[in-house]
Amino acid sequence: MLGEEQRGSAGFIPARFGSFSAFGSLLAAASPRPSSSDTKSREAAEGRMFRPDIKESLQRAAGRRDVDVFQLNLSTKKLTGLPDLSRFHFLRELWLNNNKIRELSCPSLNCCLTELYLHNNNIPSISGALKHLTCLRVLLLHNNRLRGLEDTMSELRRMQQLRTATFFLNPISHEAGYRHRVIHRLPSIQALDGKGVESAERRRSFQMFNQERHRVLQSVAFGRRATG
Repeated sequence: MLGEEQRGSAGFIPARFGSFSAFGSLLAAASPRPSSSDTKSREAAEGRMFRPDIKESLQRAAGRRDVDVFQLNLSTKKLTGLPDLSRFHFLRELWLNNNKIRELSCPSLNCCLTELYLHNNNIPSISGALKHLTCLRVLLLHNNRLRGLEDTMSELRRMQQLRTATFFLNPISHEAGYRHRVIHRLPSIQALDGKGVESAERRRSFQMFNQERHRVLQSVAFGRRATG
């Protein structure tokens, strides 16, 4: 079973990180915290739900222009929802892990996002939240409260480039046939819950969920052998 920042051997995480410690700590430097007087005046003026350090992080974005922000770390900020990130048109990698997110709504997220880290939150469902993120290659959702495996897979069905995903430590991971069902519904997946997807697992998933087609293919193959 994976730990909080572990996903298995090299190859299951983007190559540039090299290790889970490096992967988990990237962009982890905290933004300067504003003064209490500034915080109160901004909160009163803006009516924000988010903590002052979140506002500061979004305002500063590591001192870069919005168009230059490709990676954004909002992990461990006690967020209960997602801030508006629509200004970051070229955002590719987003860390939202280790927060307190209960309701997931991501209409402001760039549809070209490739990596999304949502593990260690309180998310009960992703239905209607992620289907537009068709370029995702990495999606971590372990240690949440996800229920309804079929609904979860339906939300991800358009993600044909998804390579790495985690769902363990969720109620859905205890549903019957969980691993094979995920492999069947997400055919592009190469690593699930930190374990590489083997060819034998793909064949077994095909047999389990495409039984009629499997029988036809087996009959055709048998016929070829018999007449060969």
